[in-house]
Amino acid sequence: MGSSYQSLSNMMNNETSGIYFDTLDKICELLDCEPGDVLIRKKGRKKVTKDEQIAKSIWNFEKERWK
Repeated sequence: MGSSYQSLSNMMNNETSGIYFDTLDKICELLDCEPGDVLIRKKGRKKVTKDEQIAKSIWNFEKERWK
């Protein structure tokens, strides 16, 4: 899978917007499964940017700090 460690890490952290079929095929071959066993379609889920993730983390931290 070449540079697949980073690709796999990105997929696991929901930081990717797509996947190549040959990559999906290799994952399924390694896990002895079908694509439907490893993919979940989430309707209406908005991709969150890193800035939004950081802002949310800071907001949650501050909110907890002032409780």
